[in-house]
Amino acid sequence: MLFLLFYLLLLVLLYLFYLLFFFLHLYLFLLFFYLLFYLLLLYLFLCLFHPLLLLLFIPPSHPLSPLPPLSSLISLFLLLWLFLFNLLLLFNLLLLLHYLLLLNLLFYLFFLYHHLLILYLLFFLHYLLFYFLYLLFLLLYFLLLLYLLYFLLYLLLFYLLYLLFFLFLFLFYLLLLLYFFLFFYLLLLYLFYLFLFFYLLLLYLFLYLFLYLLFLFLLYLVLLLHLFFYLLLFLFLYLLFLYLLLLFLFYLLLLFYLLYLLFSSSSSSISSYSSSFISSISSSSSSFTFICLSSSSLSSSISSSSFISSFVSSSTLSSSS
Repeated sequence: MLFLLFYLLLLVLLYLFYLLFFFLHLYLFLLFFYLLFYLLLLYLFLCLFHPLLLLLFIPPSHPLSPLPPLSSLISLFLLLWLFLFNLLLLFNLLLLLHYLLLLNLLFYLFFLYHHLLILYLLFFLHYLLFYFLYLLFLLLYFLLLLYLLYFLLYLLLFYLLYLLFFLFLFLFYLLLLLYFFLFFYLLLLYLFYLFLFFYLLLLYLFLYLFLYLLFLFLLYLVLLLHLFFYLLLFLFLYLLFLYLLLLFLFYLLLLFYLLYLLFSSSSSSISSYSSSFISSISSSSSSFTFICLSSSSLSSSISSSSFISSFVSSSTLSSSS
């Protein structure tokens, strides 16, 4: 009974291990899915640093700048076109970041709830970047209107807004670097959890192997105990058989002994009976002889009495005559 209970317990433990491994594999799949999204995000971030965007870091008045001088209207439109192109790319990237941050939120709610502060910071940086870009776009649009409406004040207003533009651009990339820093921090955190997962997986495998070996050991132990009990039972039955055999032989010898005694006593009784019978026969013969003798004596007496009576009668007759 205890062996059956232990076997059922081991079966339950095995099913629990199977369920645990299933959920661990599911968790690993989610982690890899999350890493894939972050790699895509990294790729899009790297796509931002193309040559057209790097042109914005070089002032047009610089000798190394490929742009024409700012006195030309073409340079302004080129600058606006570069900025709008990058703004479109950044807007698409922010849409992707929005969904990835929602995934981050789900991930942290389910697995990394103690890092919610980082998540809030990421959301704050995301919306801050979006508002900076929006303000930058408004400023450039306002710059274009002023350039068309107030051509005489072009240089003063353009340089002022140009400085504001690079100031906002500097803040934007500063926030972007901060976001990169947080991204790499999350990546390292993910690697740590991945290492922890593999460590726990190895630990669970060792535990499963230990339980399996323990189960085999107990199984063989129970089999040996069964074998030992069967040997004891066989030995007990063998001794019981010997005991019954000896008891049977003892009773058989006792029976033979009793039969011997019976036959010996019966022979003596038969001899005594025969002697008594012979004596009785002799006594009966003697009594018969006695009876014969008495009968003969009686007959003689009868004959003598008859003789006497005849004599008396003859005498009577003679007297009468």
